[in-house]
Amino acid sequence: MTWRAVQRKKPIVWNDIRQCPYYLCLFENKENDDTRAEIAVPMIHHGEVYGILDVQSRQPGLYGPGDVAILETIAQILGSAIASYKEEQKLIQAGELWANWLHRQT
Repeated sequence: MTWRAVQRKKPIVWNDIRQCPYYLCLFENKENDDTRAEIAVPMIHHGEVYGILDVQSRQPGLYGPGDVAILETIAQILGSAIASYKEEQKLIQAGELWANWLHRQT
């Protein structure tokens, strides 16, 4: 489900994953998978996906619109924070490259 949410850049909710055509069971023996409901929400900032929030439950029919709204808000905050951190890292790297170039010029 997570790849589908990333691909569509939208939350995906299934309250009975046994009905989900693109749910991927990670157990060799599917009987060991007790997941029954799942929400996958991409963390997006300016159209770029930085990760995904994936919440699962053993109880079917658990998730509603309020759960999606809360996770979307958290995903927006985290997406923005990750994007900001990456931009800061780029500026630090650019400063280091500039300092190295200046050092070689002297």
